[in-house]
Amino acid sequence: MDTSLLAQLTAGLVESGNRQLVQSILGTTNPRKIAQLIQNFCQAHCHQQIAACEFWEVSVSLTVGLRLENAQRIVLKFRSCNNITLETLQAVCRIQQALAEQGFPAARLVLWPRPYANSLVSIEQMLDQGENRDAHDPLIREAMAGGLVQQIQLAQPFVYQAGLPRSRFHPTQLWEKPHNALFDFERTRRGAEWIDQIASRAQAILQAYEAPLQIGHMDWSVKNMRFQQSQISAVYDWDSLRLEHEPVIVGNAAKGFLVTWYVETGTMVPTPEEVNQFVRDYETARDWPFTDVERKVVTAALIYSMAYTARCEHALDSTGKKLDGSFRAALRNVSAYGFG
Repeated sequence: MDTSLLAQLTAGLVESGNRQLVQSILGTTNPRKIAQLIQNFCQAHCHQQIAACEFWEVSVSLTVGLRLENAQRIVLKFRSCNNITLETLQAVCRIQQALAEQGFPAARLVLWPRPYANSLVSIEQMLDQGENRDAHDPLIREAMAGGLVQQIQLAQPFVYQAGLPRSRFHPTQLWEKPHNALFDFERTRRGAEWIDQIASRAQAILQAYEAPLQIGHMDWSVKNMRFQQSQISAVYDWDSLRLEHEPVIVGNAAKGFLVTWYVETGTMVPTPEEVNQFVRDYETARDWPFTDVERKVVTAALIYSMAYTARCEHALDSTGKKLDGSFRAALRNVSAYGFG
């Protein structure tokens, strides 16, 4: 067994949040057992031993970057069967592969998704050219807006692909199941009623809107990208592809484009002006502006997405000790974002 993989897993699983998330995906937090599962999978499907672990991280999925003995560099992704079906995962991987084949900066699949160790696992090439950047930089923001236009356009032929789900903006109730095991909205609903009220108003606008569906990356944040000379060189987290209306995709991206923990940055909550700048950059890249109705939907999606994150914040900080610079603080002033 590769010692670097075991050492990194052992060190990272000291943190309680990591343990909770890994447990929800693999059903164990034993680092030796997890390292053996990864080694066995590589041996069975790549016919190689692991030479080194380059990184691992966990959130919705467990992602492990490896260098094999033949010098091949790969990324394994483990997903909980409770969060995504095999049909959906295969559908998003087909689109990821198609975009990569058309020159979009998405990693190519090495091994298509399959069940393994109570999870769904795939292998993709490691795509890590470029560097992490801060999206407060106008050139990075413009590249992200233009990249989103291109992603939607390239994915459009797959809009009738079986297995693609709608986004979390259209649940039958106010909130669907939170995106990972750290957040329990039901248990922490007390004190969050004001957030739910704002989200409900925004959701009503979204549910009344009718237009053709597009396919959008619903975690279009700078943490999921790398850049070379202010141009996108890598985009990650393709499990976030969803069927959605274009203004909703854009409103969601305008809310989250600043989010990263890989570089030193200012606040990750966009100001109203930064939101407007992102939307204007998107309109410029697509060559025509949104209509007034579409702009209203963009704003509703922005506010609903802010409310979702505010609920996540509340789930971890129900007493409000960490309000400064939070989405909860921004949500207290929704009128500044054009939401009356």
